[in-house]
Order: sequence, then structure tokens, then C-alpha cells
Amino acid sequence: MKRIPRDPERFAILDLCNSIGERLGLKLNDETSEKRFLKSIETSLCHHKTPTNLHGRRVEAMFGYMVASLGRCSVIKQEDCGEVFLESTDAQIPDYRIVTQKGEQFLVEVKNCHKACFSSKLAYVARLKSYASMLNTDVKLAIYWSR
Repeated sequence: MKRIPRDPERFAILDLCNSIGERLGLKLNDETSEKRFLKSIETSLCHHKTPTNLHGRRVEAMFGYMVASLGRCSVIKQEDCGEVFLESTDAQIPDYRIVTQKGEQFLVEVKNCHKACFSSKLAYVARLKSYASMLNTDVKLAIYWSR
């Protein structure tokens, strides 16, 4: 498999600016708005750059590379990025969409577990299943036990 490179400095930054700008009422061509946008990013990065978040993102990335290395998929795509419009707000978008070489398709939610036993709230799993059912596919959990 080959990873398709993206250009985050060109596209993702504008998407991020648009998302934050809508929430904060910013204008893309306004210098004051630009400063508020940059301050918002700085604040968010400081707040969310926790060991738990960083490790979780690494585990998600490792999952994509691990599945690719197995050599049985035609598509591995991060599902939970980019804008989405849903009829139901009672849905949780899983981390990945996998399409096998045989044409089978399913969604995967990647979790990191640092305990001997993994548990998740039933409501969370129900929201994942709700999203999967909208796409007529299954959702699976991939759990990385870090111990």
C-alpha cells in the first residue's frame, strides 16, 4: 500500500480556520480575526497536548500503519476527519474505514487501554453502531493494550 500524501499547510489550515472562525464569528480577511484565530489555536494546543491525547493519537496512527502492513486492504481511510452532515445527531464517527481486497467494508474505532480489562459506555458503542448502520456496514473495536 502507498500512503497518499496530503498538504495540510494548504488545505487543513483553511478548514481549521473556517471551523474555528464559524464558532468564534471570525472573518478570514480581518487582521483582528486572524490574531484571535492564532490565539485560539495556541490555547487549544496548550490545553489538549496532554499525554493521554498524544498517546491516543499515536495509537490511532499506529493502527493505520499496522493494518496497511498486513497487505489485505485496498483502502484504509481516517473516517473521523473532515466535515460531515448527518441526519441524526445521535451518532459517533469511528476512527477508520477499512475496505479489504475482497471488497468487504467496515468501520473501526481504535482505543488505547492501559488496564487489564477494557470497558466502554454502552451509549458510546450505540452511537458508533448508529453511524455504521447509516452506512450499512459494521463497526469493530481495535483495542491496544499498552501493558
